[in-house]
Amino acid sequence: MARRDYSSLPDEIQEQILLKLQCFKSILTCTSVCKSWHALIKSRRFITMHLSRPHSNTEYFLCTYLEPFSHSILCYNSQKLESYRDLIFPVRRVKVLGSCHGLICYTNLDDVFSQIYLWNPTIRKLKILPKSKYLSKWAAYGFLYDTISDDYKVAKISCTGVFRVEVYSLSSNSWDLIATSGPSYSKTFFDNVVHVNGTLYWLASDERNRWHSRRNWRIISLNMKDVMFRETLLWPLEESKSGVKFDILGAGSRVILLFSFFNSGTNHMGIHVYDENLNELHRYDSGSSYKEYLNPLGERNSGNEVLLQKLGTDAPIVVFDVGEFKFKEFCSSTKSIFRAIPFVETLVLLDDGDSRSLPNAR
Repeated sequence: MARRDYSSLPDEIQEQILLKLQCFKSILTCTSVCKSWHALIKSRRFITMHLSRPHSNTEYFLCTYLEPFSHSILCYNSQKLESYRDLIFPVRRVKVLGSCHGLICYTNLDDVFSQIYLWNPTIRKLKILPKSKYLSKWAAYGFLYDTISDDYKVAKISCTGVFRVEVYSLSSNSWDLIATSGPSYSKTFFDNVVHVNGTLYWLASDERNRWHSRRNWRIISLNMKDVMFRETLLWPLEESKSGVKFDILGAGSRVILLFSFFNSGTNHMGIHVYDENLNELHRYDSGSSYKEYLNPLGERNSGNEVLLQKLGTDAPIVVFDVGEFKFKEFCSSTKSIFRAIPFVETLVLLDDGDSRSLPNAR
């Protein structure tokens, strides 16, 4: 049988064939076939086309477990979660700050000033971000893709001493200081930063103990386009001995606040849904008779459902439908998950000349 010469095919046909290949191994192997394929696959245009191609019905989640520094990629198909790939980060003690388009943004906990990395485990590429000019031991981070500038950005919000917001741009590989003042509550404690349509959101309180205070909690937002802040008081809460735990998630074009009160074995759970301007849209309250604690994990790929996990040996996972405003059964899990972030295999960073290849990373 005569050997086929694929180079005789029109360029657009070759491109469509390559777009159908999987990221891991297949496409990377093709970069070594010839110079034209190498240039095509590493081009920004091809990487963008590969990112926007239709995906299968399988959903992937980047999961962080309750066990210290344990991470993996899980796939959801046919009503169950299955292990897809264990993740071994280049450094052991990491905190995942976010994931977008197959890039994982994380920090090294062994670095007192929090070195930040962008890592694409699919193509084994690592980007070490330059240190920001203003060092801070206490800061919160948001990772996002800016659709207007077609750029990946990391926002760093510092609250010790002088309030600052700095933004790292992947395209320029540099940090810019965009704000040195903000709402008074933004100078106190805040938790994870979430991103919804170009705006960052985080929780803030003037209380020192975030786990037991029920007073004066705010949602703070920062619009990255015009650097405008907003804040809203969650709701007035009476004094109580009950403990409280707050979580905030971004789902589609909405901001989801989840909270649990716990006291003497009785849980009280609530879910509040806000629009991008922090106007409250819906409110769910379980009442004081609620017996099960649900740990919020993250949102599904569609952005219309929030994943939550019950405690117990089977560790069942349920979803809260943001549109229909009700709970639905999802699947079971053999492990207790701390956080689950939508994940997709991409070629992002393949064209970055400063990123490092990590042949031993998995």
